[in-house]
Amino acid sequence: MSRTVIIDGDVLVYKVAEAVADTFELSTEEDDEFIYRNIGWANKEEARRTVEKMIDDICKCCKSDSLVICLSDMNGNFRKQVNPEYKANRKNIKPILYNWLRAYLKETGYRIYERPNR
Repeated sequence: MSRTVIIDGDVLVYKVAEAVADTFELSTEEDDEFIYRNIGWANKEEARRTVEKMIDDICKCCKSDSLVICLSDMNGNFRKQVNPEYKANRKNIKPILYNWLRAYLKETGYRIYERPNR
């Protein structure tokens, strides 16, 4: 009997992108005032290794022989049409490699399910 695992790709991508991201603070002195900037960076190779290991670990844990990664439509979320306050308290800032990881998963041959928002 075959077993398929379904992975919430949005959570997976966000967790990995957040885990491999880092920032450092840069300060400059202008007119006797300090200006601080947070500079973000992330390692794509580390992100690739991490996401593949997480997927492999999930499949081994579930003893699955196939998987489907589900991703939200980037053009919007139907829940916001039903309730405009849906996730309104969240900042709309994604980790640096969020979009890169989404694209990576789509390009690597994983079975992806991305339902268009209508």
